[in-house]
Amino acid sequence: MLLLALALVLALAQSPARRTHCPTRSTQPPRPGLMLLRVSCLLLLSWTSLLTAQGPTPPVEIRDLRAVPRDIADDVQRVFNATGTRRVSGDHTILPSETVNQDVAVLAGQLVITGQVTGNVVIINGSVVVRDAGRVSGSATAIGGTVTTR
Repeated sequence: MLLLALALVLALAQSPARRTHCPTRSTQPPRPGLMLLRVSCLLLLSWTSLLTAQGPTPPVEIRDLRAVPRDIADDVQRVFNATGTRRVSGDHTILPSETVNQDVAVLAGQLVITGQVTGNVVIINGSVVVRDAGRVSGSATAIGGTVTTR
């Protein structure tokens, strides 16, 4: 844009003034509209250079107050994406005879725990139900769902 405005000013500056056929070579003054256009282009050039000198504006963070707190979201993401996590989509049950020695992450389903989980449990858009002798040694976090014991 700056180059376009500069080219426009240079083209207008090189346009010849009207001459009369008088032998003394007197010239008519430039038209007021042409002078206004030249001044406007110069102002535009100076204004755009001031705007670019300010540098980029910092990004604005818009935060939904109903959103999950950042530390919890980071913890859920860490557990869900860890290589040692058992990931399940849909409903899943950990039986009474079963001991899971790792983190468990469930997406869009219900996790029923009647056995043992020695790691953390993370549920996204689902619920955790800990029944009878079921145990979770780590934390149990549900985003978009509930954690209940029966």
